[in-house]
Amino acid sequence: MIPVPDLLTFDSTFHADQSQLEELLGLAFTGRGEPVAFDTALAGENRPRQSDFDPEHFSADLFLPDLVERTLTATVDGTVFATNQAFLLRVLESPPPELDVVRRRQAILRELATDAEIYRSVEALYVRLWNLVQMFRVPGRMARLDIDLFRIELMRLFKESVDAMVVDFEGARSDLRTLSRVALEIQTTEEYRTLDALLDWEGHRGTVRVDLRMGAGGRVADLRVREIAPNQDNRFFDKPVSRWLQKVKAILWWGFRLTDEGIVARLTQSVYDQMSWSILSIVQLLGHLEIYLAMHQWRERSEAEGLALSLAELSEDGALRLKDLFNPLLQSSESADPVVPCTIGEENARSVTLLTGPNSGGKTRLLQSIGLAQILGQGGFYVPARSARLVQVRGLYVSLIENEAIDHAEGRLGRELERIRSMFDAMRVPSMVILDELCSGTNPSEGAEVFSLVLRLLERVRPTAYITTHFLDYARRLADRPPIHHLHFLQVEIDRHQRSTYQFLPGVADTSLAAVMAERMGVTFDRIADALDRHPDATSRPRPLAEAG
Repeated sequence: MIPVPDLLTFDSTFHADQSQLEELLGLAFTGRGEPVAFDTALAGENRPRQSDFDPEHFSADLFLPDLVERTLTATVDGTVFATNQAFLLRVLESPPPELDVVRRRQAILRELATDAEIYRSVEALYVRLWNLVQMFRVPGRMARLDIDLFRIELMRLFKESVDAMVVDFEGARSDLRTLSRVALEIQTTEEYRTLDALLDWEGHRGTVRVDLRMGAGGRVADLRVREIAPNQDNRFFDKPVSRWLQKVKAILWWGFRLTDEGIVARLTQSVYDQMSWSILSIVQLLGHLEIYLAMHQWRERSEAEGLALSLAELSEDGALRLKDLFNPLLQSSESADPVVPCTIGEENARSVTLLTGPNSGGKTRLLQSIGLAQILGQGGFYVPARSARLVQVRGLYVSLIENEAIDHAEGRLGRELERIRSMFDAMRVPSMVILDELCSGTNPSEGAEVFSLVLRLLERVRPTAYITTHFLDYARRLADRPPIHHLHFLQVEIDRHQRSTYQFLPGVADTSLAAVMAERMGVTFDRIADALDRHPDATSRPRPLAEAG
């Protein structure tokens, strides 16, 4: 059996839903497509994930679906193609456990960045496969008007893709050369030779030689047919007597006339049945090319904006360091403010870092950026940083947004305790933990107790952890007397105008600048009181106790 061309795990893994896709391809070959089901089959949503990571613990909080929709697009020669976002998201959510696979993915991206010819070949193959898949998804008018012509065109697009893979990727340095090897194996099969002969016969059944004499003004004055020569070299050629006997037998035995079109229909179905496995494996390759094209084009767009992407250096014991890290979700936001990169780094591979500072100072955005850098880097893809050194982990646990539920029995603290318990119940070692505003749902004294509990538990599993808090007094006490090893502190940098620079410095913040933020947003007593006094109903209100008497 022909191996599956695999650019993601390099182990001939079928990432789509094989049985469902095979059924849908066969159905589409009859002219009946199911677009939604086809996309679901290509995304492989029913296949088990070959990864240690559980997206339930990080995907929504990192807004990974938004990153895929806004950032991972594929454009070729000015045409924006509709990508299979479900497949792209599934790949990002499932980093491979093998470091060797990560490095092979990185090698493909490096080759695309340094070899323009290889990149153009990937673009060209992607367009061919996209057109082929689109015909399977939506057979359209061609299938309704002439099913034989539709089938022939499908097989022609498949053959063109295979032929291009053999030639265009033969000299690739990365594992893109796998495409050439697999396509060459397809070419050597008897089924492929049958397909080649069928397409040649359909397009070249014979040659007609004519004499043409032109008159004044381009008018055809005379046309004489000199010779009609059938393509006798083709394996599907039959001598006239043999073809006549076939038709006579059909009339006598089956009661119908066997036309040349009927022969084509039987041959195309037979060839498809023989080539179905190869077609299946080539079709599922579309998603693989899609993610590499999308990543490459994201890097080019970012560089045009003055932002650098990089491929991460991963190790099990090295410390995390991200230079000029930025949040990619801000690239496509409607805000006119420029994206501001920052640099963070740790001295130890397994450490806990507490972040303090004012609201809107960039703490949550930083946590989100770190999480996205980890999931992208460990997947073997570009990281939103000029350079990246990451710790290889087996799980990512993120809590940045709070999902309210109208029927939830617990209050905010209860929900937070539930997320803490579920995180430690599911945690794999080593992991990365990212928590925003831990224990903000209760008073500082009781929150400090829960906070201390979390820190002690984290020390037992030694993750790489980043936690924000507004308990500044408690954070300062922790800085003076750390209860665990490898506890670090970062604070938001504030300029002379008491505004955040979106950079981070060692230490604990002195204030959350709540009053400054309230004044900046116009939430002051004098302003609001003046507005209340000028309200039409002001005279009917009771006077405040402080102003009475």
